[in-house]
Amino acid sequence: AEERLAARTPYVEPRTRAAEALLQSITEDVVQRLRNGTLPEFAPSVVRNEVQRNREEVREYLRETYEQVGRRFAADTQSRIEERTGQEAPQDAGDQWTEALGDLFVAGVVAGIVFAILSQLQSNILAVITVAQDDGLGISGIASRLERRMGPKNKQQAALVARTAITTASNRADLFAAKRFPATLRKQWVDSDDDRVRLSHEVVDGNESNLGEPFVWFSPNSGRRVRAQYPGDPQLPLPDLLNCRCIMVFIPA
Repeated sequence: AEERLAARTPYVEPRTRAAEALLQSITEDVVQRLRNGTLPEFAPSVVRNEVQRNREEVREYLRETYEQVGRRFAADTQSRIEERTGQEAPQDAGDQWTEALGDLFVAGVVAGIVFAILSQLQSNILAVITVAQDDGLGISGIASRLERRMGPKNKQQAALVARTAITTASNRADLFAAKRFPATLRKQWVDSDDDRVRLSHEVVDGNESNLGEPFVWFSPNSGRRVRAQYPGDPQLPLPDLLNCRCIMVFIPA
């Protein structure tokens, strides 16, 4: 478990920087549109349209993250399971993972994460605009305030985006590699074992499931029964998905 958490570290800073650049770019697009003559009362509509117009850019960020992180984790997981079981899986897990990415995106698996990223950015921008309008600022003043205020907000959100994407990519790639083995394995959910772990992940910590079956438990964070094939599974409610740091380990059935 400690090895898998440590293996994510090299990706955190560069993927956070990339996420910050992406969020800043979308914010700049919004500012430019506002400066192009929009009346203050129409600013919220412009924001919503402009943010949602950048769905493909967010998808591409996720695709790059999944490919970079997933290739490493799929290959590493295959090697570790081979060592512990004495059995070999089909080779080139990393390359096969890259090919499998197309199915994830075509099937819309990542749509929930794309929506969450854009919705939070939109909410942050609209919050700044609302206060600016209450202060009586015109469109030029609103745009200037967005330029000043959104940098710190985007930096904070970028860290959450990167950690979520890395968790999803690494755990899904681990499961991808484990399923390719002839050995019968089970998966176990493991939390980060520190004071930052959310209650709903403490509840599922240590739970086991067959590789093709979901973890199922009642989540205190989302207030309902939830299902997930792996930590970071996009089908999870946002309170159980965002900023998750949990991993899986694989054990003989």
